[in-house]
Amino acid sequence: MEGRDLIHARFAARAAAAAEAAAISSACGTMSYGALDLASGALAADIGRIGAGDGAGVVAILAERGPHVVVAALACARAGRPF
Repeated sequence: MEGRDLIHARFAARAAAAAEAAAISSACGTMSYGALDLASGALAADIGRIGAGDGAGVVAILAERGPHVVVAALACARAGRPF
C-alpha cells in the first residue's frame, strides 16, 4: 500500500488544505481538522514514546463514544499501531 493511500496520510492532506473545516460534529461539539490533527499528533507522539503496542501487537482504546475515540484511532494509525 502506498503512503498516500493510508488513512492518516489522507487525513493529513485534508487537514493541511482545510484546517478550520469541521472534521467531527457531535453532541460534545465540533472539532476542526486542525484541532483533530494537533490532538491526534500529540497522542501519537505519546504512543510512540511509551512504546505502546510493542510486542503486544495492538493498542487498546477504552472509551465511551465521542470525538476522543476518533482522536485515539487516528493517533494509533499515525503511530503505526493497530488498535
